[in-house]
This record gives sequence, structure tokens and C-alpha cells, in this order.
Amino acid sequence: MTLLESLSEIVCAGSVARVGLGSSSAQIREALGAELLADRDRKALRLDYGMLEFNLYSDRCETISVQLHRLAGDPGIGATGVLPIGQRAEADTVALDDLQAALIRRCSLNLAEGDNRAGYRCYRVVGRHVMIYVVSGGDIGDDSPGIGDIWSINIVGAG
Repeated sequence: MTLLESLSEIVCAGSVARVGLGSSSAQIREALGAELLADRDRKALRLDYGMLEFNLYSDRCETISVQLHRLAGDPGIGATGVLPIGQRAEADTVALDDLQAALIRRCSLNLAEGDNRAGYRCYRVVGRHVMIYVVSGGDIGDDSPGIGDIWSINIVGAG
């Protein structure tokens, strides 16, 4: 499975490795393993698997982020949950146009432009709680995605 195919599956399903919003930290660790960084602040917990982050509150997942920009900075970064075990990404960036075409083919999903931020365009996946952030300018370094490339994909709660 390619990185593009994996990303389109994540967006279409609204989950990663059968773990989604509302999952507990135990369910996430069971699905993805115990090799991670964890940060706790009172009732908040962040589980960081390299390209993949889960943000929990009161032990329930509220946000899942696929941090694609980390791949451009470190092609060897862990892709647990994003790619099959042991597989490395064949590219270090993914263009929005490529993901958009894959989403239309795979699950007939379209994008709507959302609230833009300095240096990023934001797209909402219609019918899903998924936001896609795309580089649109700013200070782009050699180890960053280029203009038109995806910075991150976030699966967020309805609130």
C-alpha cells in the first residue's frame, strides 16, 4: 500500500488502524503498540507515534493527527498506523491534488475550503470530521513540504 493509498483510507474511514475518535488510550496502544512518546497534562494525554498523534481528554480520543510534514524533515520517521509495519514511505510529501483525486476515486468525498491560516490553506472533507492543512506560503525550508503539499490531516470531534 502506498502512502497516498493509506492516507485516502484514513480519511475515508475517519480512523487509523481501526482506532478512532472516542477510543481509549488502552485501545490505541493495543492497536498500535507501546513504542511511543506520551505527554500528560492533568486530564489531557498526547500519544505520539511519529507521524501519528492522538490527543485524549479523560482517556477518550478527541483528535487524531497525521503529521505529514514530519516525513519531509525525517524520511525515517516512524509511520506506525499510517503504513503497514516495516514499510517506508515512497515519497516524503503528498500533494493535495493527488489526495483529492484519490478521495474521489475511493469514497466519492469532496473538499470544501475552510478557514485559512497564515501560510496554510485549510480544507474540510465534506461529510466527515476531517480537516486537511496544505502549505500555501511562508518560510519554506529544505526539510519542509512545498507549496500545495499536505502539512497535516486532522480527524476532529464534532465540537
